[in-house]
Amino acid sequence: MACLGKIAGQPLLIRAEAVLPYLAGEDVKRMVLEIADRFPDTELICDTISPLVVKIQNFKFMLSRMEVRLIWGLRNGRELETWHPGFKLLSEWNHFNQTEPRLGWSRLFRYLPGFGNGARILHYRLGN
Repeated sequence: MACLGKIAGQPLLIRAEAVLPYLAGEDVKRMVLEIADRFPDTELICDTISPLVVKIQNFKFMLSRMEVRLIWGLRNGRELETWHPGFKLLSEWNHFNQTEPRLGWSRLFRYLPGFGNGARILHYRLGN
């Protein structure tokens, strides 16, 4: 996790990239609430995957005999807003809706239920 910005009286931007799905949901919630408590008006940018993608990835890991497992998935980006009255989803990007030519045929995943929002980047304000 990378922290950008100044802490002393300045807003803080926290970027959690490729880390949250490896944590238990209770740990993600506790960490985000603790950040919001210690650093009011912080912004968080994180990538998330859906619970369906967690299951699929774990199956692939099992087949490849990798020891790593994903744990946490987020169904809806607005879910974090229920954790604290000051949390606000500012924006959301879906990987499969991008016009990136290198995605090729995989952009068709956007039309499949469970896959369309399977991998997203979310931007939140954590604070008052």
